[in-house]
Amino acid sequence: MRPTELLAALAALSPLFLSASASSPTAHESFSPVRLERRISPVGTVAVSSCGLSKSKHQLYLNPLKGTCVAHCPFGHYGTKTCIKCSSAFNSAVKTCDKDGAKSCNTSKNGVPFVLQDRQCVCPLGTTLSAGSCNTVPVVVPGQTTTTTTAATTTTTSHTCTATSTGATSPAPSPTTPPAHDGSTSSSSSDAETITVTLDDGDTITGTTPDTPTPVEEPSTPTADSSSSTSSSSSSTTITTTTTSMTTSSSAAAAPTPTVRLVPGWSYQGCWRDLAFDGHVLPNDLTSKAAFTPGSCLAACATAGYAICGLEYKGECWGAPGVPRWTEPVDHCNLACKNDPTAICGGSAALTAYVSESIPWVEPVSNEQLASYGDYTYQGCYADLVVNRQRVLPRQHTNAEGRVESCLDFCASKGASYCGLEYYGECFYALAGESLSVASTPVDESLCRFSCRGAPSEDCGGKASLSLWKMADRAPPVATVTD
Repeated sequence: MRPTELLAALAALSPLFLSASASSPTAHESFSPVRLERRISPVGTVAVSSCGLSKSKHQLYLNPLKGTCVAHCPFGHYGTKTCIKCSSAFNSAVKTCDKDGAKSCNTSKNGVPFVLQDRQCVCPLGTTLSAGSCNTVPVVVPGQTTTTTTAATTTTTSHTCTATSTGATSPAPSPTTPPAHDGSTSSSSSDAETITVTLDDGDTITGTTPDTPTPVEEPSTPTADSSSSTSSSSSSTTITTTTTSMTTSSSAAAAPTPTVRLVPGWSYQGCWRDLAFDGHVLPNDLTSKAAFTPGSCLAACATAGYAICGLEYKGECWGAPGVPRWTEPVDHCNLACKNDPTAICGGSAALTAYVSESIPWVEPVSNEQLASYGDYTYQGCYADLVVNRQRVLPRQHTNAEGRVESCLDFCASKGASYCGLEYYGECFYALAGESLSVASTPVDESLCRFSCRGAPSEDCGGKASLSLWKMADRAPPVATVTD
């Protein structure tokens, strides 16, 4: 059956989960397993007012829209015996829910998906809700590209200085020998002048003017001192100095706020916890076949035939053919994809989860339902690789299907006395006459909660720990006595 709408496919596992948690001292008793559901055809066509149990002893639910009993409430509803619409019970942002709050969220009016946080649907980080839309709030992040604005400031300073020039001495004209006036012109060069400039702040600048030709002066009346003459002049000058200073200011560009990427053919399921018991809840690693973006990861899952797919820690890609057991909704999927900073790719030990709208998933079965399987009985979780890294069960089967049932079926075909699964589905066994190593001892059940590769609702051991089954002892054949 193909999933066309999504609600609670793990509902049947919840009671089993609670009983397992109660018996294990290290189990996470606060877990609230994720729930997915596909649409089930209503049972019967006659309008009814209440519903009883199904043939499998599960409670049927009343669909008030059609007046029929259904195996599960319709998409976007919840209830115990009567289905209630989630958006009516809480608010329009809620897509799926239970009595305690939201399980998944809708998309806001401007196309930004709401995110699940503390069982409520809220706008993603960096946005704020306004008129039904999640609008972006600019965020300044250090280290981003900067825009520089330069302003020029001009300062003008006036200095008043006094310049004094002193001419060199020259002979005085002889009173008895006037210059000749024959209609010709004669010229001579004056000696260089020394100029001293004193600024108003006390500094002194001294320089020399270049030689310049000067016309011959007319004779003047000689003075009493006919040996030499000295000339000097003084002037006041204002010097203006202009200084320009540059002021630079920088502002960081707002970084893009990553949001959930909706991909056609896949339904976004929220943020799921990973590594609850040190194992990946979606145990098939497809990172090498993807490109750290939601689209490439979901494409890789579709190619592999996995109905459930998730991205973790900036784009690690994980998939599974069925619904995982040991997970729950969390609210810290907030890391941008490595190759697409506008999209969210999970978080630390958190998966941005999607479910295919066309690929069927395997029906969920728990280990409690497989506690007695054919001639085998579940013994518990046992330590492996105890002495010198030696296996406590001597033989191994490839177990390509990666399920508990496929391993036990193979063991039964070999008449194996013991059969166990480890690390996402590795299958080990001991033939008749062989036994489990005496070095192996029971360990806590929580150490055997790695999801099976082929059915993540089942437990397939853990790191160096075996989910162990033993074949029941068979009574020897009864001798037939004939007369």
